[in-house]
Amino acid sequence: MSFAYRATDTDITRATRRLARKRADHALRALHTDTSPADALHTARKDAKKLRALLKLVGPVLPGSKTENRALRDAARASSG
Repeated sequence: MSFAYRATDTDITRATRRLARKRADHALRALHTDTSPADALHTARKDAKKLRALLKLVGPVLPGSKTENRALRDAARASSG
């Protein structure tokens, strides 16, 4: 699954939301379909890490990104063990 802005993206906010939704959907699908709970959790945590990277990239111009980043961090931390 690619994780990049498209050349046709004209609105950075909409494009960022599209990327974030895509990554979050991937994490949720993994939690519901992976055969092993460990694999599902691993995939979800990797997706959370990628979402956090995206939020850090656009954080200075996207309102609420710090709050979202903290929530993702806390969720990933709680699932680590």
